Amino acid sequence: SVPIVIPAETVFSGSFNNTLYTFYSENEVSVAGGGTVAVTVKEGSVISAEQLTTSASGQIGQRYSLSKTNVIPNTVQASVNEDGISYVNWTRVEDTNIVASGVNAYAIYVNSANATEVVFGNRLSGRIPPTGVKIQAKYKITSGSSGNVGANSINSFRTAISGLSVSSSTSAVGGTDGETVASLKTSIKSIIKSQDRAVTLSDFVNRALLVDGVYKAVCEFTPSAGGGSVTVYAIPYIADFTSASAGSYALETETKTSINTSLQAVATLGVTVDTASSVTFVPKTISASVTINNSYVQSSVKAAVEAALTY
Repeated sequence: SVPIVIPAETVFSGSFNNTLYTFYSENEVSVAGGGTVAVTVKEGSVISAEQLTTSASGQIGQRYSLSKTNVIPNTVQASVNEDGISYVNWTRVEDTNIVASGVNAYAIYVNSANATEVVFGNRLSGRIPPTGVKIQAKYKITSGSSGNVGANSINSFRTAISGLSVSSSTSAVGGTDGETVASLKTSIKSIIKSQDRAVTLSDFVNRALLVDGVYKAVCEFTPSAGGGSVTVYAIPYIADFTSASAGSYALETETKTSINTSLQAVATLGVTVDTASSVTFVPKTISASVTINNSYVQSSVKAAVEAALTY
């Protein structure tokens, strides 16, 4: 029989704790008639073509807000229609101020109102969309940690595919919320420490921590005759990673690509950068005897010590 194709970004749905969630497939897969196939999905929705403007101003520093909240920044793809016929994808960069003049580039920022903005260059650094052109964006949104639904919660196709149904699903894992005060402390320190060039391992770590979705990172250097390589091990924000049930965490492809692109751009000559696809959690037991001065509250000191050890 002819295999049935499940296209990439096919939408699935399911309820968990009385809340309806949607999921989309990452890649196209095929299944033979009467057979079964595993489909990798992510929680959230795909906004396929949101019109940001039908007539760009032509001014420097153009910025356009996306209509949805909870946007995954590294999924935003902006495209510009200059010839009136087709849209051309521009390149997402960390900062339009560091790209050359004439480069079709844009950056993604989240403003104080928690709106995600697509920001273009100023002509000296990055090209500006010409007057009157159309600009649109494709991106993905997520419910964050609440989308970590239990097993068999994903139970149907949102858009039916003839001859197919969902038989079962595993628990969804890996969904995280936006940055907290704790994670911002790490990010802010990284911004202050970050240099234009990554020379030491600390430089690579600080640059990695600036990538959207990275909360903790360590780097390992392997020397070679031509210079060497740096391997990055990174994880997203996990509310309590010390009690994480998974023995390892697989990094999302988009995040891995963003880390490699960001660090390779600032790596010293001869150094190549690669990011590990997963990180294995190794439990560590720490014992300590702490003597607390009578003028301090014991419970507060204990909590502060535990927080410092797990940071």
